[in-house]
Amino acid sequence: METEDIRRGIDFASRIGETAKPLRRPFKWWEGGRLGNRTLLFLGIVWVLNLIIIHPIFWKDLTSAYASSSYLLLISSFFENFLKIPQNIFFTIITFFSLGFAPISLYLFVRKIAMRNEVTAFIAALIYILPNPFLGNIPVLLDSVMKGDGAHAMMLSFIPLFLLYVQTFLATGVPVIFLMCTMGVATIFIISPFSGLNLLIFIFVLVLAEALQGNSRVKTARAIFLLISGVVLSFYWYYPSVVVGFFSQKHVQSSIDSIVNFLPILIPFVPLVGVLAFLIFDRREKLRSIFVSLTLFLIYLFLFWIVSGLGVAGEFAAERYLPEVILSISFFIATNIIAVIEIGFNRLLAKKYGKSLSYAVFYSVAFIGLALVVITEFQGVNVTHQYIQNGGFFNYFNKAAELRAGLVDFGDISSIFATIVSVVFFVYLLHLVKNYPANFNRAGLSIKEPELQQG
Repeated sequence: METEDIRRGIDFASRIGETAKPLRRPFKWWEGGRLGNRTLLFLGIVWVLNLIIIHPIFWKDLTSAYASSSYLLLISSFFENFLKIPQNIFFTIITFFSLGFAPISLYLFVRKIAMRNEVTAFIAALIYILPNPFLGNIPVLLDSVMKGDGAHAMMLSFIPLFLLYVQTFLATGVPVIFLMCTMGVATIFIISPFSGLNLLIFIFVLVLAEALQGNSRVKTARAIFLLISGVVLSFYWYYPSVVVGFFSQKHVQSSIDSIVNFLPILIPFVPLVGVLAFLIFDRREKLRSIFVSLTLFLIYLFLFWIVSGLGVAGEFAAERYLPEVILSISFFIATNIIAVIEIGFNRLLAKKYGKSLSYAVFYSVAFIGLALVVITEFQGVNVTHQYIQNGGFFNYFNKAAELRAGLVDFGDISSIFATIVSVVFFVYLLHLVKNYPANFNRAGLSIKEPELQQG
Protein backbone atom coordinates (compact mmCIF):
# COMPACT_ATOMS: atom_id res chain seq x y z
CA MET A 1 0.00 0.00 0.00
CA GLU A 2 2.82 2.39 0.84
CA THR A 3 4.51 1.76 -2.53
CA GLU A 4 1.20 2.30 -4.31
CA ASP A 5 0.61 5.62 -2.52
CA ILE A 6 4.09 6.82 -3.42
CA ARG A 7 3.52 5.87 -7.04
CA ARG A 8 0.17 7.68 -7.07
CA GLY A 9 1.39 10.77 -5.27
CA ILE A 10 3.31 12.10 -8.24
CA ASP A 11 3.26 15.54 -9.80
CA PHE A 12 4.49 17.14 -12.98
CA ALA A 13 8.01 17.54 -11.63
CA SER A 14 8.41 13.83 -10.93
CA ARG A 15 6.56 12.66 -14.04
CA ILE A 16 9.10 14.29 -16.34
CA GLY A 17 11.92 12.38 -14.67
CA GLU A 18 15.62 12.93 -15.11
CA THR A 19 15.13 15.47 -17.90
CA ALA A 20 13.82 17.90 -15.30
CA LYS A 21 17.10 18.14 -13.41
CA PRO A 22 18.75 20.95 -15.45
CA LEU A 23 16.11 23.46 -14.42
CA ARG A 24 14.95 22.17 -11.04
CA ARG A 25 17.01 24.74 -9.12
CA PRO A 26 15.88 27.86 -11.05
CA PHE A 27 12.23 26.87 -10.55
CA LYS A 28 12.64 25.79 -6.94
CA TRP A 29 11.79 29.22 -5.49
CA TRP A 30 8.18 29.21 -6.60
CA GLU A 31 7.30 25.86 -5.07
CA GLY A 32 6.59 27.57 -1.77
CA GLY A 33 6.85 26.61 1.85
CA ARG A 34 5.67 28.24 5.00
CA LEU A 35 4.16 31.70 4.92
CA GLY A 36 7.09 34.08 4.71
CA ASN A 37 8.48 37.20 3.06
CA ARG A 38 7.85 35.88 -0.44
CA THR A 39 4.18 35.29 0.35
CA LEU A 40 3.85 38.71 1.94
CA LEU A 41 5.45 40.33 -1.11
CA PHE A 42 2.99 38.73 -3.52
CA LEU A 43 0.06 39.49 -1.23
CA GLY A 44 1.17 43.11 -0.94
CA ILE A 45 1.39 43.47 -4.72
CA VAL A 46 -2.10 42.14 -5.44
CA TRP A 47 -3.60 44.09 -2.50
CA VAL A 48 -2.12 47.41 -3.66
CA LEU A 49 -3.08 46.80 -7.31
CA ASN A 50 -6.61 45.93 -6.26
CA LEU A 51 -7.00 49.10 -4.20
CA ILE A 52 -5.62 51.26 -7.03
CA ILE A 53 -8.31 49.88 -9.32
CA ILE A 54 -11.35 50.03 -7.03
CA HIS A 55 -10.64 52.88 -4.59
CA PRO A 56 -13.12 55.44 -6.08
CA ILE A 57 -16.03 53.25 -5.01
CA PHE A 58 -15.28 53.93 -1.35
CA TRP A 59 -16.33 57.56 -1.82
CA LYS A 60 -19.86 56.68 -2.90
CA ASP A 61 -22.95 55.92 -0.83
CA LEU A 62 -23.06 52.12 -1.00
CA THR A 63 -26.24 51.55 0.99
CA SER A 64 -28.38 50.64 -2.02
CA ALA A 65 -25.80 48.09 -3.16
CA TYR A 66 -26.68 45.92 -0.15
CA ALA A 67 -30.44 46.38 -0.23
CA SER A 68 -31.00 42.69 -1.06
CA SER A 69 -29.63 41.55 2.32
CA SER A 70 -32.13 42.13 5.11
CA TYR A 71 -29.54 40.91 7.62
CA LEU A 72 -26.97 43.55 6.66
CA LEU A 73 -29.67 46.24 6.69
CA LEU A 74 -30.62 45.15 10.21
CA ILE A 75 -27.00 45.26 11.38
CA SER A 76 -26.46 48.67 9.78
CA SER A 77 -29.58 50.00 11.53
CA PHE A 78 -28.20 48.77 14.85
CA PHE A 79 -24.88 50.54 14.26
CA GLU A 80 -26.69 53.71 13.26
CA ASN A 81 -29.12 53.77 16.18
CA PHE A 82 -26.87 52.62 19.01
CA LEU A 83 -23.31 53.37 17.88
CA LYS A 84 -24.16 56.48 15.84
CA ILE A 85 -22.39 55.12 12.75
CA PRO A 86 -24.35 56.17 9.63
CA GLN A 87 -25.47 53.46 7.24
CA ASN A 88 -23.37 54.79 4.38
CA ILE A 89 -20.22 54.69 6.53
CA PHE A 90 -21.06 51.16 7.70
CA PHE A 91 -21.43 49.87 4.16
CA THR A 92 -18.30 51.71 3.03
CA ILE A 93 -16.34 49.95 5.76
CA ILE A 94 -17.59 46.45 4.93
CA THR A 95 -17.03 47.11 1.22
CA PHE A 96 -13.45 48.19 1.88
CA PHE A 97 -12.71 45.09 3.93
CA SER A 98 -14.51 42.65 1.60
CA LEU A 99 -13.30 43.90 -1.79
CA GLY A 100 -9.87 44.67 -0.35
CA PHE A 101 -9.59 41.19 1.12
CA ALA A 102 -10.90 39.34 -1.96
CA PRO A 103 -7.52 38.81 -3.72
CA ILE A 104 -5.85 37.84 -0.44
CA SER A 105 -8.54 35.26 0.25
CA LEU A 106 -8.24 33.76 -3.23
CA TYR A 107 -4.43 33.82 -3.07
CA LEU A 108 -4.34 31.85 0.18
CA PHE A 109 -6.93 29.37 -1.09
CA VAL A 110 -5.11 28.68 -4.36
CA ARG A 111 -1.76 28.55 -2.58
CA LYS A 112 -3.00 25.85 -0.21
CA ILE A 113 -4.73 23.78 -2.89
CA ALA A 114 -1.68 24.09 -5.21
CA MET A 115 0.70 22.70 -2.57
CA ARG A 116 1.94 26.17 -1.53
CA ASN A 117 2.91 27.15 -5.06
CA GLU A 118 3.31 30.92 -4.79
CA VAL A 119 3.25 31.74 -8.50
CA THR A 120 0.04 29.81 -9.16
CA ALA A 121 -1.67 31.78 -6.40
CA PHE A 122 -0.19 35.06 -7.61
CA ILE A 123 -1.31 34.59 -11.21
CA ALA A 124 -4.81 33.52 -10.14
CA ALA A 125 -5.20 36.57 -7.89
CA LEU A 126 -3.95 38.90 -10.64
CA ILE A 127 -6.40 37.55 -13.22
CA TYR A 128 -9.20 37.83 -10.66
CA ILE A 129 -8.67 41.49 -9.75
CA LEU A 130 -7.48 43.04 -13.01
CA PRO A 131 -10.04 44.81 -15.22
CA ASN A 132 -11.75 42.16 -17.30
CA PRO A 133 -11.98 42.86 -21.05
CA PHE A 134 -15.01 40.55 -21.28
CA LEU A 135 -16.85 42.76 -18.76
CA GLY A 136 -15.97 46.07 -20.34
CA ASN A 137 -12.66 46.31 -18.44
CA ILE A 138 -14.50 46.27 -15.11
CA PRO A 139 -13.37 44.02 -12.20
CA VAL A 140 -16.06 41.43 -11.66
CA LEU A 141 -16.67 41.95 -7.91
CA LEU A 142 -16.80 45.72 -8.36
CA ASP A 143 -19.34 45.22 -11.14
CA SER A 144 -21.49 43.10 -8.83
CA VAL A 145 -21.51 45.81 -6.18
CA MET A 146 -22.44 48.47 -8.74
CA LYS A 147 -25.34 46.28 -9.88
CA GLY A 148 -26.79 46.01 -6.39
CA ASP A 149 -25.38 42.56 -5.57
CA GLY A 150 -23.10 43.77 -2.80
CA ALA A 151 -23.98 41.03 -0.29
CA HIS A 152 -23.04 38.37 -2.82
CA ALA A 153 -19.74 40.10 -3.62
CA MET A 154 -19.00 40.51 0.07
CA MET A 155 -19.52 36.83 0.88
CA LEU A 156 -17.59 35.61 -2.16
CA SER A 157 -14.63 37.70 -1.01
CA PHE A 158 -14.34 35.59 2.15
CA ILE A 159 -15.54 32.18 0.87
CA PRO A 160 -12.13 31.04 -0.53
CA LEU A 161 -10.45 31.56 2.83
CA PHE A 162 -13.40 29.98 4.62
CA LEU A 163 -13.03 26.91 2.42
CA LEU A 164 -9.56 26.32 3.86
CA TYR A 165 -11.15 25.80 7.28
CA VAL A 166 -13.76 23.53 5.71
CA GLN A 167 -10.97 21.52 4.09
CA THR A 168 -9.18 21.24 7.42
CA PHE A 169 -12.32 19.94 9.09
CA LEU A 170 -12.95 17.43 6.31
CA ALA A 171 -9.39 16.12 6.64
CA THR A 172 -9.04 16.16 10.43
CA GLY A 173 -12.49 16.38 12.04
CA VAL A 174 -11.29 18.83 14.72
CA PRO A 175 -14.44 19.80 16.70
CA VAL A 176 -13.56 23.47 17.24
CA ILE A 177 -13.04 23.95 13.51
CA PHE A 178 -16.32 22.14 12.91
CA LEU A 179 -18.16 24.61 15.13
CA MET A 180 -16.48 27.55 13.38
CA CYS A 181 -17.37 26.16 9.96
CA THR A 182 -20.97 25.50 10.97
CA MET A 183 -21.42 29.08 12.12
CA GLY A 184 -19.68 30.27 8.96
CA VAL A 185 -22.05 28.30 6.73
CA ALA A 186 -25.06 29.69 8.62
CA THR A 187 -23.71 33.26 8.37
CA ILE A 188 -23.15 33.00 4.62
CA PHE A 189 -26.67 31.66 4.06
CA ILE A 190 -28.18 34.40 6.23
CA ILE A 191 -26.30 37.30 4.62
CA SER A 192 -26.61 36.09 1.02
CA PRO A 193 -28.69 33.01 0.08
CA PHE A 194 -27.22 33.07 -3.43
CA SER A 195 -23.71 32.91 -1.95
CA GLY A 196 -24.92 29.99 0.14
CA LEU A 197 -25.96 28.20 -3.04
CA ASN A 198 -22.50 28.72 -4.51
CA LEU A 199 -20.91 27.63 -1.24
CA LEU A 200 -22.63 24.27 -1.70
CA ILE A 201 -20.94 23.92 -5.09
CA PHE A 202 -17.52 24.84 -3.70
CA ILE A 203 -17.86 22.42 -0.79
CA PHE A 204 -19.06 19.68 -3.15
CA VAL A 205 -15.90 20.06 -5.25
CA LEU A 206 -13.75 20.20 -2.12
CA VAL A 207 -15.34 17.00 -0.80
CA LEU A 208 -14.63 15.24 -4.09
CA ALA A 209 -11.01 16.38 -3.97
CA GLU A 210 -10.59 15.23 -0.38
CA ALA A 211 -12.42 11.95 -0.99
CA LEU A 212 -9.96 11.10 -3.77
CA GLN A 213 -7.17 11.24 -1.17
CA GLY A 214 -8.76 8.51 0.96
CA ASN A 215 -11.32 8.03 3.78
CA SER A 216 -14.10 9.17 1.45
CA ARG A 217 -16.92 7.84 3.62
CA VAL A 218 -15.94 9.78 6.73
CA LYS A 219 -15.15 12.97 4.82
CA THR A 220 -18.47 12.85 3.00
CA ALA A 221 -20.30 12.29 6.29
CA ARG A 222 -18.51 15.30 7.78
CA ALA A 223 -19.48 17.50 4.85
CA ILE A 224 -23.14 16.45 4.99
CA PHE A 225 -23.30 16.98 8.75
CA LEU A 226 -21.60 20.37 8.39
CA LEU A 227 -24.08 21.58 5.76
CA ILE A 228 -27.10 20.29 7.67
CA SER A 229 -25.85 21.97 10.83
CA GLY A 230 -25.34 25.27 9.04
CA VAL A 231 -28.80 25.19 7.49
CA VAL A 232 -30.47 24.34 10.81
CA LEU A 233 -28.64 27.18 12.58
CA SER A 234 -29.95 29.60 9.95
CA PHE A 235 -33.47 28.17 10.24
CA TYR A 236 -34.51 30.94 12.65
CA TRP A 237 -33.85 33.50 9.90
CA TYR A 238 -35.41 31.62 6.99
CA TYR A 239 -38.41 30.12 8.72
CA PRO A 240 -41.02 28.13 6.73
CA SER A 241 -43.31 31.06 5.90
CA VAL A 242 -40.41 32.97 4.31
CA VAL A 243 -39.18 29.97 2.32
CA VAL A 244 -42.67 29.07 1.08
CA GLY A 245 -43.29 32.68 0.05
CA PHE A 246 -40.04 32.76 -1.85
CA PHE A 247 -40.58 29.56 -3.81
CA SER A 248 -44.22 30.41 -4.54
CA GLN A 249 -43.22 33.35 -6.73
CA LYS A 250 -43.92 32.64 -10.39
CA HIS A 251 -40.54 33.60 -11.79
CA VAL A 252 -38.78 31.51 -9.12
CA GLN A 253 -40.87 28.47 -9.99
CA SER A 254 -40.25 29.07 -13.69
CA SER A 255 -36.49 29.32 -13.15
CA ILE A 256 -36.36 26.13 -11.07
CA ASP A 257 -38.53 24.22 -13.56
CA SER A 258 -36.28 25.27 -16.45
CA ILE A 259 -33.16 24.08 -14.66
CA VAL A 260 -34.71 20.83 -13.39
CA ASN A 261 -36.01 19.92 -16.85
CA PHE A 262 -32.49 20.17 -18.21
CA LEU A 263 -30.88 17.94 -15.57
CA PRO A 264 -31.79 14.56 -17.17
CA ILE A 265 -29.50 15.40 -20.07
CA LEU A 266 -26.55 15.28 -17.67
CA ILE A 267 -27.26 11.77 -16.37
CA PRO A 268 -25.23 9.86 -19.01
CA PHE A 269 -22.19 12.10 -18.50
CA VAL A 270 -21.95 11.90 -14.69
CA PRO A 271 -20.68 8.27 -14.45
CA LEU A 272 -18.20 8.83 -17.28
CA VAL A 273 -16.77 11.95 -15.69
CA GLY A 274 -16.62 10.21 -12.32
CA VAL A 275 -14.66 7.25 -13.69
CA LEU A 276 -12.19 9.49 -15.53
CA ALA A 277 -11.66 11.64 -12.43
CA PHE A 278 -11.00 8.55 -10.31
CA LEU A 279 -8.53 7.08 -12.78
CA ILE A 280 -6.57 10.31 -13.17
CA PHE A 281 -6.68 11.92 -9.72
CA ASP A 282 -7.13 9.06 -7.22
CA ARG A 283 -4.57 9.42 -4.38
CA ARG A 284 -2.58 11.98 -6.36
CA GLU A 285 -2.49 14.83 -3.88
CA LYS A 286 -0.14 16.96 -5.96
CA LEU A 287 -2.63 16.93 -8.82
CA ARG A 288 -5.38 18.21 -6.55
CA SER A 289 -5.06 21.80 -7.79
CA ILE A 290 -5.71 20.64 -11.35
CA PHE A 291 -8.74 18.65 -10.26
CA VAL A 292 -10.26 21.47 -8.19
CA SER A 293 -9.61 24.19 -10.77
CA LEU A 294 -10.80 22.06 -13.69
CA THR A 295 -13.95 20.92 -11.88
CA LEU A 296 -14.92 24.42 -10.75
CA PHE A 297 -14.21 25.76 -14.23
CA LEU A 298 -16.40 23.15 -15.94
CA ILE A 299 -19.24 23.44 -13.42
CA TYR A 300 -19.53 27.22 -13.58
CA LEU A 301 -18.95 27.44 -17.31
CA PHE A 302 -21.68 24.88 -17.88
CA LEU A 303 -23.99 26.49 -15.31
CA PHE A 304 -23.53 29.94 -16.84
CA TRP A 305 -24.15 28.57 -20.32
CA ILE A 306 -27.31 26.71 -19.29
CA VAL A 307 -28.81 29.57 -17.29
CA SER A 308 -28.04 32.02 -20.10
CA GLY A 309 -29.62 29.74 -22.68
CA LEU A 310 -32.75 29.23 -20.60
CA GLY A 311 -33.14 32.96 -20.06
CA VAL A 312 -33.46 32.60 -16.28
CA ALA A 313 -34.07 35.95 -14.57
CA GLY A 314 -34.07 37.37 -11.06
CA GLU A 315 -31.84 35.95 -8.36
CA PHE A 316 -30.83 33.02 -10.62
CA ALA A 317 -29.83 35.25 -13.55
CA ALA A 318 -26.70 34.19 -15.40
CA GLU A 319 -24.94 37.50 -14.67
CA ARG A 320 -24.95 36.71 -10.96
CA TYR A 321 -22.68 33.73 -11.60
CA LEU A 322 -20.02 35.86 -13.29
CA PRO A 323 -17.90 36.38 -10.11
CA GLU A 324 -17.73 32.62 -9.59
CA VAL A 325 -17.05 32.06 -13.29
CA ILE A 326 -14.13 34.52 -13.25
CA LEU A 327 -12.80 33.03 -10.01
CA SER A 328 -12.81 29.51 -11.43
CA ILE A 329 -11.28 30.69 -14.72
CA SER A 330 -8.53 32.53 -12.83
CA PHE A 331 -7.63 29.40 -10.87
CA PHE A 332 -7.83 27.20 -13.97
CA ILE A 333 -5.66 29.48 -16.14
CA ALA A 334 -3.04 29.91 -13.39
CA THR A 335 -2.80 26.16 -12.87
CA ASN A 336 -2.39 25.50 -16.58
CA ILE A 337 0.23 28.23 -17.00
CA ILE A 338 2.39 26.65 -14.31
CA ALA A 339 1.83 23.17 -15.76
CA VAL A 340 2.88 24.29 -19.24
CA ILE A 341 5.95 26.10 -17.89
CA GLU A 342 7.11 23.17 -15.80
CA ILE A 343 6.59 20.62 -18.56
CA GLY A 344 7.75 22.81 -21.42
CA PHE A 345 10.82 24.35 -19.81
CA ASN A 346 11.85 21.48 -17.58
CA ARG A 347 11.43 18.75 -20.17
CA LEU A 348 11.38 19.98 -23.74
CA LEU A 349 13.62 23.05 -23.86
CA ALA A 350 16.08 21.92 -21.21
CA LYS A 351 16.54 18.55 -22.88
CA LYS A 352 16.83 19.71 -26.50
CA TYR A 353 18.44 23.14 -26.28
CA GLY A 354 20.12 23.33 -22.88
CA LYS A 355 19.77 25.66 -19.93
CA SER A 356 20.88 28.92 -21.54
CA LEU A 357 18.21 29.01 -24.22
CA SER A 358 15.62 27.77 -21.76
CA TYR A 359 16.44 30.64 -19.41
CA ALA A 360 16.24 33.15 -22.26
CA VAL A 361 12.86 31.88 -23.47
CA PHE A 362 11.44 31.70 -19.96
CA TYR A 363 12.45 35.22 -18.97
CA SER A 364 11.28 36.59 -22.34
CA VAL A 365 7.86 35.03 -21.85
CA ALA A 366 7.74 36.31 -18.28
CA PHE A 367 8.67 39.83 -19.43
CA ILE A 368 6.00 39.81 -22.14
CA GLY A 369 3.42 38.58 -19.65
CA LEU A 370 4.35 41.29 -17.18
CA ALA A 371 4.15 43.92 -19.93
CA LEU A 372 0.66 42.74 -20.85
CA VAL A 373 -0.41 42.99 -17.21
CA VAL A 374 0.92 46.55 -16.97
CA ILE A 375 -0.82 47.59 -20.21
CA THR A 376 -4.08 46.01 -19.06
CA GLU A 377 -3.73 47.72 -15.71
CA PHE A 378 -3.29 51.21 -17.16
CA GLN A 379 -6.05 50.82 -19.72
CA GLY A 380 -8.50 49.25 -17.29
CA VAL A 381 -7.96 51.64 -14.40
CA ASN A 382 -9.24 54.65 -16.30
CA VAL A 383 -12.26 52.74 -17.60
CA THR A 384 -13.04 51.42 -14.13
CA HIS A 385 -12.73 54.82 -12.47
CA GLN A 386 -15.03 56.42 -15.07
CA TYR A 387 -17.53 53.59 -14.60
CA ILE A 388 -17.59 54.19 -10.85
CA GLN A 389 -17.78 57.97 -11.05
CA ASN A 390 -20.40 58.17 -13.79
CA GLY A 391 -22.50 55.17 -12.87
CA GLY A 392 -25.03 54.84 -10.12
CA PHE A 393 -26.13 51.80 -8.19
CA PHE A 394 -29.13 50.04 -9.63
CA ASN A 395 -30.96 46.87 -8.78
CA TYR A 396 -29.98 44.81 -11.79
CA PHE A 397 -31.38 41.71 -10.14
CA ASN A 398 -34.85 41.39 -8.72
CA LYS A 399 -34.42 42.49 -5.13
CA ALA A 400 -37.95 41.52 -4.16
CA ALA A 401 -37.21 37.92 -5.07
CA GLU A 402 -34.54 37.55 -2.38
CA LEU A 403 -35.40 35.80 0.85
CA ARG A 404 -36.69 38.78 2.83
CA ALA A 405 -36.33 37.30 6.30
CA GLY A 406 -35.68 38.69 9.73
CA LEU A 407 -35.56 37.98 13.44
CA VAL A 408 -38.23 35.95 15.19
CA ASP A 409 -41.77 37.01 14.33
CA PHE A 410 -43.93 36.32 17.38
CA GLY A 411 -47.02 36.62 15.21
CA ASP A 412 -45.90 33.67 13.07
CA ILE A 413 -45.94 30.23 14.68
CA SER A 414 -43.50 28.89 12.08
CA SER A 415 -40.99 31.60 13.03
CA ILE A 416 -41.25 30.73 16.72
CA PHE A 417 -40.83 27.02 15.94
CA ALA A 418 -37.81 27.67 13.70
CA THR A 419 -36.14 29.83 16.35
CA ILE A 420 -36.59 27.13 18.98
CA VAL A 421 -35.13 24.51 16.62
CA SER A 422 -32.08 26.67 15.88
CA VAL A 423 -31.41 27.42 19.56
CA VAL A 424 -31.83 23.79 20.65
CA PHE A 425 -29.61 22.57 17.83
CA PHE A 426 -26.91 25.09 18.72
CA VAL A 427 -26.93 23.78 22.30
CA TYR A 428 -26.67 20.25 20.91
CA LEU A 429 -23.64 21.24 18.83
CA LEU A 430 -21.94 22.72 21.88
CA HIS A 431 -22.58 19.45 23.73
CA LEU A 432 -21.25 17.49 20.76
CA VAL A 433 -18.03 19.49 20.65
CA LYS A 434 -17.58 19.47 24.41
CA ASN A 435 -17.71 15.68 24.60
CA TYR A 436 -15.30 15.08 21.72
CA PRO A 437 -14.20 12.48 20.64
CA ALA A 438 -16.88 10.16 22.03
CA ASN A 439 -19.78 11.91 20.30
CA PHE A 440 -17.90 12.23 17.03
CA ASN A 441 -17.10 8.50 17.07
CA ARG A 442 -20.75 7.72 17.78
CA ALA A 443 -21.85 9.96 14.90
CA GLY A 444 -19.35 8.34 12.49
CA LEU A 445 -17.37 11.57 12.02
CA SER A 446 -14.00 10.29 13.26
CA ILE A 447 -11.47 8.20 11.37
CA LYS A 448 -10.65 4.91 12.98
CA GLU A 449 -7.09 3.63 13.22
CA PRO A 450 -7.31 1.11 10.33
CA GLU A 451 -8.74 3.81 8.09
CA LEU A 452 -5.92 6.14 9.02
CA GLN A 453 -3.38 3.55 7.99
CA GLN A 454 -5.11 2.98 4.67
CA GLY A 455 -5.61 6.72 3.96
